Amino acid sequence: MVEKRALLIDGQAFQSSAFHRGIGKYSMSLLGAIGHRLDFYEKKIILLNKSNPLSQEQDEVLRLLAKGFEIISINYELLQGAGTYERVRDYNMSLINRYIAESLSGYSVDFLILSLFQEQEVPVFPTISSNNYLIMYDLIPLQFFTNYLRVESVSENYLCRFDTLMQTDHFFPISTTVANDLTLHLGIPKNRITPIYGAPIKRKLLKKVAKSDVGKNKFILMPSGDDFRKNNQRAALAFSQFNSSHNDEYKLVITSAFSQQTKDILNSISSDIIFTGNISDEELAGLYSSATCVLFPTEYEGLGLPVLEAIEFNKKIVCSDLEVFREITEEQLYFCDPYDVQSIASAIEATISTSRPIDSRVYNSILDFYSWDKSAELVATTLLELTPENRMENKPKIAIFGPSPRGFSAIGKIIQEQHYILSRQAEVTYYLEDGITDTAKSIEIRKNYLPYVAECRNPWIFSQSDAKRFDKLIYHIGNGEYHVVTLIKALSFPDQVVLHDTRLQGLYGVVRDQGFISGKRYDAERSLSESIASSHGNFLGGLMNKQKRVIVHSLYAKSGIEEYLLPGKNVEIVLQNLAVTTPYHVQAKNPSRDLLVAMPGIMTEAKGLDLTESLVRSKINDRTISVKIFGFSLLDSKVENRLNGLKGISVIKSPSDTRFMHELTRSDIMLSFRHPYHGETSLSTLEALRFGKATIVNNSGWFAELPDDIVRKVSSTNDIVKAVASEAGVAKSEFKDAQIYRAKYIEDNFSPVDYISRMLDNKELL
Repeated sequence: MVEKRALLIDGQAFQSSAFHRGIGKYSMSLLGAIGHRLDFYEKKIILLNKSNPLSQEQDEVLRLLAKGFEIISINYELLQGAGTYERVRDYNMSLINRYIAESLSGYSVDFLILSLFQEQEVPVFPTISSNNYLIMYDLIPLQFFTNYLRVESVSENYLCRFDTLMQTDHFFPISTTVANDLTLHLGIPKNRITPIYGAPIKRKLLKKVAKSDVGKNKFILMPSGDDFRKNNQRAALAFSQFNSSHNDEYKLVITSAFSQQTKDILNSISSDIIFTGNISDEELAGLYSSATCVLFPTEYEGLGLPVLEAIEFNKKIVCSDLEVFREITEEQLYFCDPYDVQSIASAIEATISTSRPIDSRVYNSILDFYSWDKSAELVATTLLELTPENRMENKPKIAIFGPSPRGFSAIGKIIQEQHYILSRQAEVTYYLEDGITDTAKSIEIRKNYLPYVAECRNPWIFSQSDAKRFDKLIYHIGNGEYHVVTLIKALSFPDQVVLHDTRLQGLYGVVRDQGFISGKRYDAERSLSESIASSHGNFLGGLMNKQKRVIVHSLYAKSGIEEYLLPGKNVEIVLQNLAVTTPYHVQAKNPSRDLLVAMPGIMTEAKGLDLTESLVRSKINDRTISVKIFGFSLLDSKVENRLNGLKGISVIKSPSDTRFMHELTRSDIMLSFRHPYHGETSLSTLEALRFGKATIVNNSGWFAELPDDIVRKVSSTNDIVKAVASEAGVAKSEFKDAQIYRAKYIEDNFSPVDYISRMLDNKELL
């Protein structure tokens, strides 16, 4: 007998403040387009909160659009304050489970959450559903956490919902960019993602209402908000620069409500700014209709509806050079660097001065693609075709030791990005450390969400009785102060080591200096290293000979371990490429007029920074070279200041992961040359290659193991300018193909799923 199917939709978003905002309008539009496509469900139900009734307007709109759906209210609880989330989550989950058991017995139930991150509403998944679905609008608070999550209560409200996010079986992001964010920041596999896009909220057919304070002025429209991410100050500076060259004949009209403080700041930059405040759809339609052009230099967006709305009104658009806007079109938009005032001003000037007409065929094809019917079809097809999730029971219990994701260690970042896949195969407890020095402990380069999605314990108090609780202990070992406790516990309770660096002398030095091993023990490790005289690693003897299993990421590292193993030691060495999350979609680009060379990662003089001056002085086929150096700086302040003072060189210290990726994707060539180089695996190289970037590396160690058609290898600094010239000479017709080829190689050979299967020794997954 075929089981009947039911779809439950958590509709609390309609009862929240999001009803009048983009999320509410998006949900309403999607709901109105999808109902008649869900006939394969015998029951379609929208669940509301009985204790938070709809207004008359909300009720009328919802019932108009939700034809074919039952609307059921249950006694959900709302979040009352800090520390109550877990209780409210568990209570709401019990309500849904009870409702399904009592009202939908005999049904296979799919569950869809329209919006997870509202202020008081606590949507949760039932424990007995076939598939859990979630619409994802963005990960912006996580990506820009230093601005959005500074207040502890706000951070708590946001991050506590990640446990529900991690229970999602399939995601519906509103753009390919958000799909990329899910893969890159959360490690969600591509097969669990279906971008559904969206469409402009139809305004062109509305009656146009003029704003009296705008009058008959020539104006540039900037749909914005009182939010640092909207980049208002740089936009105002760029507009002022542009307007001064046009005898101040334009006004900049900024929509949405702003604080008086923000208005004062922007008015101090330009006296030609008009703030409209919150306006009606009809008034916004009037502004779009009359604007000379539309300016949208935001630092980041999940979809960017103002661009689609401007296209609907056939307007020229200046917008940031972001993946989300290049998704829409690369042909008609006037792109600018959101971090560069001059770039924004130049793009405005190009928009005003160019006589190039808008290609209506391009605009029409964009509007054909971004339609609610298409979005609804994508959702419905996925709901129809996806088989029920196979939820593992009796998962093995795993303990993971390593650096916290919050610090500069790339290994902590890797651990966090692997959680989604790992948690579906194992019950995970984390023992993470923040470093020894006060500087390391104070650093927060990314938000650590693991305490909200898994059990996290103090590694210092891990004992023999704790070790007996687990089926496997996994130690991520690198060099330096972020691995002190991990090394101590790996020596005390040996099991499986994931070796990220084969030179551990620095780590042992920190452990000795902190008094955790004696000077005699340190000297014994050093003497063993000196007697072996390996070119592949040092201080490996004591650690490697104790373990049952070691995972390494290169033949270079494998050779190093083999040199240290004592006769008769039965240590399994597993060679597995380091996992790197890859984008849902790589947007290959044509080469830019000028060459931008990226030098990402930890900034040290050993990474060839002395080459930058000769690079920027070079011209290749009349193309100017500029260099961007970004990452955690270990440079002397004099070196930093000198680099910053050189034309064509930019230094960006401690960028967020989002800014790091933005700079990588904008670059043409990535330079990963280190001198001296000891053969370590380079995560930043993999991160560049996953975007398809041309990459120049040392011809040694792990780099030498990469295929010759994936990276360009050089043996000395003298060869680098020549290598840059060779990459610059790649024909435009081959340029995009080369990017796609490199990105596909990384996706096929550095898979997190394969990596975790090896780590768990789960042969069924391999």
